[in-house]
Amino acid sequence: MIVYINDIVNTGNDAQEIINLKQYYPHYFQTKDLGSLGYSLGIEVARFKKGIFLSKYVLDILSRLAC
Repeated sequence: MIVYINDIVNTGNDAQEIINLKQYYPHYFQTKDLGSLGYSLGIEVARFKKGIFLSKYVLDILSRLAC
């Protein structure tokens, strides 16, 4: 789970647990499910069978931070 101000991103390999979390939130927070993540906080996300791809812009930033 990634939380930034009023945005929540759920990720994991247990689809049922993600569904459980989505059902839990409305009991405590006003929420809206926007579906699969495509873009958030300047990060573009593309999904493939073997994993995910983050936009080149983000990868450039991460590579500069690693130096």
